[in-house]
Amino acid sequence: MVSKVGIIANPASGKDIRRLVAYASIMDNNEKTNQLRRIIMGIDATGVDEILIMPDYYGLGERALDGIERKELKARVTVMDMPLSYTSEDSTRAAELMSQQGVGCIVTLGGDGTNRDVAKKAAIFP
Repeated sequence: MVSKVGIIANPASGKDIRRLVAYASIMDNNEKTNQLRRIIMGIDATGVDEILIMPDYYGLGERALDGIERKELKARVTVMDMPLSYTSEDSTRAAELMSQQGVGCIVTLGGDGTNRDVAKKAAIFP
């Protein structure tokens, strides 16, 4: 069983010009916050010990946790303490730090670019 899970949520994803010109759906950060809240609660229900969340300029992790009664959660949930560059490098660095801290799974909220950035440094396979 995975005892530690990481979450990397990119507040900039889902808003690029391609979506606007192609009439594709756009996910705003309020909906990402709600989705992140559901993900945290779902992960917690699996019995993991710890959930690490990448910090970001919008504060998705903090906002999601504000909407959850902490006493409802069994897992220790923290927003990581790491410097931010406010670029895609944040996702890569967070994946590297999470891997170093022994996460067994990384959940991403983002598009192709975010997943590519995370895959560069995510070393979760034994």
